[in-house]
Amino acid sequence: MYLIKRINSFFWLFLLLVVLLQLSADKNLPFLSALLYAVGIVITLKVYAQMLSGRKVVESLFHLNTFVLLGTMMLLSVIVALILSLEGYVIIRLTVKEEATRIILDDSVSLFFGLFIFVVLVTGLNYSFNQYKRFLEQENELETIKRKALEMEISILRNQLSPHFTFNVLNNLQFLIIKDKGEALVMLSRYSKILRLRV
Repeated sequence: MYLIKRINSFFWLFLLLVVLLQLSADKNLPFLSALLYAVGIVITLKVYAQMLSGRKVVESLFHLNTFVLLGTMMLLSVIVALILSLEGYVIIRLTVKEEATRIILDDSVSLFFGLFIFVVLVTGLNYSFNQYKRFLEQENELETIKRKALEMEISILRNQLSPHFTFNVLNNLQFLIIKDKGEALVMLSRYSKILRLRV
């Protein structure tokens, strides 16, 4: 669990650095604006990923057919890309001078599509990870059920065999006592050892 948390933290930090490097490549966008926008993007994506990882959301997405699932994922990706674009617009308007704002916002359509592709990638990765987690949980549950079924089957077999086995042993002892008392004592000793092993 600790390793998963570390990997998760590393992923979001890596994502922040990649987005920051991409945004700071624009010469019209100051570093502070790029940093604020990168932090906003990563926080929004993290909230979105946590929302997609919710138990009820995962269960409801799992039961959708392929076309409805793809449509839902695309719609969610468009909504998140719009939110990210709006965040960028607000941050740019608040932190960049008026002249540079127009130059930056002229590229807003290409920025939206870049964010959309990015969100689709995050959505797909998140969905794949959740499906893999679900698969592992189902495998563990199946193994537990198999183990319990096997234990129950063994218990039932022991209970079924025990009366028959005991009856046969006692019946044989009865005839051995009449025929050979020494052999009967040896058999009785073996049977008591078997009973001790079962308990």
